[in-house]
Amino acid sequence: MAQWWNILRIGASTAGGRAVSSLAAAQVRPRRSVLYMPGSNARAINKARTLPADAIVLDLEDAVAPEKKSEARGMVLEELRRGGFGQRELAVRSNGLDTEWAEDDIAAIAQSGAHAVALPKVEGGAAVEHVRMLLRKHGAPRELAIWSMIETPLGVLRVEEICVVGKGASGPPANAMTAVIMGTSDLTKGLRAEHTACRSALTTSLQLVLLAARAHGMLALDGVHLDLKNTDELLAHCRCC
Repeated sequence: MAQWWNILRIGASTAGGRAVSSLAAAQVRPRRSVLYMPGSNARAINKARTLPADAIVLDLEDAVAPEKKSEARGMVLEELRRGGFGQRELAVRSNGLDTEWAEDDIAAIAQSGAHAVALPKVEGGAAVEHVRMLLRKHGAPRELAIWSMIETPLGVLRVEEICVVGKGASGPPANAMTAVIMGTSDLTKGLRAEHTACRSALTTSLQLVLLAARAHGMLALDGVHLDLKNTDELLAHCRCC
């Protein structure tokens, strides 16, 4: 199923772009909407080429069954090589660093032509350093960015550390971290809270992540909006952010 990510708008320009910082890529990109697609579904990925999204994330993690991981990885690589996504920003979500698929995912993403790797369930700066090491090991271009997903209570509490490591102590490193992404579904579960339209249980977490991202010149993306047909709720979430 395709899903939409809202955007936490941090210093956006009148053109709908993001805040520009020393970590910004040479090409400033609008990120008003981010479309999330399962990496194992070629039909869905092909449809993404026609949809009016600013960015597309091809998922190798939660959206792909364990027995389909290798196949999905190959499919994502092939689709990225085919191109046809226009000016859309392209990211690939890897499996977590504690899984058997992680290094193969990172090795593939390093050579895929994607703009970013979305790293799930980041809970500390060490994870950012580790994925950066893997990207270097597998010959990733310097400009391939890291997007860290904050999906657990511990990740929220350590988001400042994650951002500090991500941006580098002495200027932007190769494979700089340029964004944090809220994993609101898993975070809600981790908080033992209920999914509600107003998302009151997530308010503090959203604000903490936004503050850390803003303080370190990074983009903050809100979580996936699961109810595709409920556009009123999606718009309400965007306006509240």
